[in-house]
Amino acid sequence: MWQVMTVSLKAKRVVFAPTDGVLDICNDDSNRLIRGLDFSRPAGLTPLVSGLAFRKSAVRAVDAQLLGASAEAVTLKVSIRRPPKLDTTNTISIDDKVYDITRTDDDGRLVWLYLTQIKTFGQCELVSVKTTYDDLGIAKSIEARQKVYMRAITYGQEAASKGLFNDTTITLRTCDYAGERVVVMAGVRYRVQSVAGDGDWVRLRCVEGVAEVGKS
Repeated sequence: MWQVMTVSLKAKRVVFAPTDGVLDICNDDSNRLIRGLDFSRPAGLTPLVSGLAFRKSAVRAVDAQLLGASAEAVTLKVSIRRPPKLDTTNTISIDDKVYDITRTDDDGRLVWLYLTQIKTFGQCELVSVKTTYDDLGIAKSIEARQKVYMRAITYGQEAASKGLFNDTTITLRTCDYAGERVVVMAGVRYRVQSVAGDGDWVRLRCVEGVAEVGKS
């Protein structure tokens, strides 16, 4: 009598590399240029490649050397499989947050992205004044305000001899700024003293008040 033996075969375990999430590679569309848009969110972004799995990596000392002055701004380093389309002008979207691509490293199969999160530092109001005249030729000023988000704000203090108080510099999107000379922050009016831009961003140096030198 033959004895039948039953052999239990174990299915081969399939192991996938661990991932930390998925990201989208995006371009701006026309809606991204709407004045007052919260640019720290993905509104106005069109995905070019969606749902790419990524792994987080630590920024090493050698990375910091390559990044130079940009190293402090980098908030996230991730690796992805090399996508068909990728440019440092693209925007990365992860979990309703958006990032600039500060640098990429490519080994032909994987790409490491050094990302800087795009954050806002509250809102300010840009004040424009339009002058109209009534039938008698009397001038009347009409003030309009546009709320926009600030990307950065820094504070300084000019020498008293220059008569400047609460010297403040704010960074706005270039598309949000239309040449206004008055800014309101936290209910306080500031006059724009100078403007400097570098493409997508513009920096406004503002002062709360201007006094006459030599008078208290």
